[in-house]
Amino acid sequence: MRFITEKEIDEAIEAFENDEAKYDLALSSFATTQPGVTAYLLGEDFDSLSDDERELMLYMCIIMYNAIIHEPSELPSPTTDDVEEAEDANWKKLENITAKKFSDRLDVFFEETSQEDLLAFFEDVLIEEEEMITKEGREPIFIALKSILDTWQAE
Repeated sequence: MRFITEKEIDEAIEAFENDEAKYDLALSSFATTQPGVTAYLLGEDFDSLSDDERELMLYMCIIMYNAIIHEPSELPSPTTDDVEEAEDANWKKLENITAKKFSDRLDVFFEETSQEDLLAFFEDVLIEEEEMITKEGREPIFIALKSILDTWQAE
């Protein structure tokens, strides 16, 4: 997968800022082309998240998706199991991290990524949206988005 720039991420955000219909269309396209990822995001593993947290996680995924694609066929369509396998691997990377601060705990992911701008986008939103996101919700959302990205890069 090519490197996704901050500019591409910003353009994806701007495309939806004042156009709910455009976001709804993108969400529909995403659900059609990425059924496994959609099922993962809507699955019971995220029942502990608030509605706001789940909506923000889905929104961030749609932003990532739209920053990456120009044609839906450009991305593989991983199964829910594929994403869960990537998620398990990402949680294992955090097992031995003793840092307490959210940003410091994520350093392990930044050390090995070719998509630093996407990871920085996830981190920034999860820190900035402190009214919507609980401290307990940050890591699961980051891991979910990172896992989806991993499956898209794997094939």
